[in-house]
Amino acid sequence: MKFSIGSVIIDVVYAIDIEPENDPIIDTIHTALGGLSYALVPGLWLVDTFPILKNIPDWLPGIPFIDFSKKYIQATKAAAAIPFDIVKVKSPKSHVRLTDKNSTINQSRSSVDHSFVSTSLDRLNKFKHSLPEEEAVIKNVAATTYAAGASTSYTALLQAIIASIRYPETQKKMHEELDRVLGDRLPTLADHKDLPYVSAFCSEVLRWRPAAPLGVPHAALEDDAYGDYFIPKGSIVFANLWGILREGRYGLDTENFNPERFFQPGVPLATEQFGFGRRSSILHPRKTKTGLTYQFRIEL
Repeated sequence: MKFSIGSVIIDVVYAIDIEPENDPIIDTIHTALGGLSYALVPGLWLVDTFPILKNIPDWLPGIPFIDFSKKYIQATKAAAAIPFDIVKVKSPKSHVRLTDKNSTINQSRSSVDHSFVSTSLDRLNKFKHSLPEEEAVIKNVAATTYAAGASTSYTALLQAIIASIRYPETQKKMHEELDRVLGDRLPTLADHKDLPYVSAFCSEVLRWRPAAPLGVPHAALEDDAYGDYFIPKGSIVFANLWGILREGRYGLDTENFNPERFFQPGVPLATEQFGFGRRSSILHPRKTKTGLTYQFRIEL
């Protein structure tokens, strides 16, 4: 399942062919993502509570957050640089050096056609006075696309499988709806309006077990207030998505998995777990889960 999700994102962003098993690019990226996930655990690092500790010299031994960052910084850089460099060396007008001198690059893995990186580089190369910083933006945006989409989509699909096993009656209802609407063909996005129960199932998965229970931490850009709470500038703020998605507006049985709650008047879709404001996510694994359910029956 990790390969399925990862390969789709890699194809769109880089147009790179991924090995079915033990692909070094996927392995490198997931090593970096593992470090990132651990680094974002709320309250784990003393420097999060006392930001002044970030000024401790990095040569000082025995400081946990410094030792951790040294361990994963290279993996993070490689995860962004290696797939980017594979595309860059194949670009017809590439004239800039590789971002990671130590990376082993198999140029044949990329066709460079129709990917976010290749298109962005081609546009950048049309300008005679483009800056290295502009190329770095392309590289980092591409890496962020994978980081933001792969782990959360994998978690959502994994929870969907768990829900299908623990609540088999919901899976049965999905199959009945899919068989009735689709017959012997695979689903498409155009079928969404005709699959209300499948849509409700996907919404309930995201409400019942959000991929990021505390969201992504943000820093307040200025002094703010929420009700009676004063939030000083620079404060780290977490959105308690786990609690928000268990509020009374979703019913009284919010610990139970019940897709039919979304058929009740006034019950909103569980959109909070996609974030808030202009940085909220617009993508979700609904289509993948629909295809998975259509082709398989999941049980222990």
